[in-house]
Amino acid sequence: MQPISAALNEEVYFEIVKRLYATASIKSEQLSFEAIRQMSIKPLGKQQKHPKFWMPPKSALLKVTKLINCQIKYLFTVWTHDAVVPNFLAEGCLKKDTTGSIQYDFGDEIQIKNIETTFTIQDDELKRLIDAASISRKREKKTKRVRSIESTPVKPEQIKKKPIMSTPM
Repeated sequence: MQPISAALNEEVYFEIVKRLYATASIKSEQLSFEAIRQMSIKPLGKQQKHPKFWMPPKSALLKVTKLINCQIKYLFTVWTHDAVVPNFLAEGCLKKDTTGSIQYDFGDEIQIKNIETTFTIQDDELKRLIDAASISRKREKKTKRVRSIESTPVKPEQIKKKPIMSTPM
């Protein structure tokens, strides 16, 4: 019997994150990761958003996928007392700082010193890409159907009935 294993698919994970950060009026699969990240930082014609709403860089998301894959490997060791537990430090998911405490490792790109370096696409090019990927909200014109009935059927007006008593007076 083959041992069971699983892993998080990075491409699918990136598509899910792109869809989460893209606006509802845009087809996220038609835009690049960098374009959606740039829009999450500063939408066109608007002010820069608060950093807690920014999409993380791709390198940080790669570290998250490594961490999730390590957690999946760890969960497969349940009820196997002699199983080899994955080494989270060696896999690059966690790191030990100078004081000896363990921390998450999201990479160096997680901190931004100059916001202008994150904007890799010019505004006019980004606008063109967004226009190409936008979803049209207008309804398509439907052809009128020819009605076979000359007037709309009307329900007959109902007359209020008097209550019926179960016992005579």
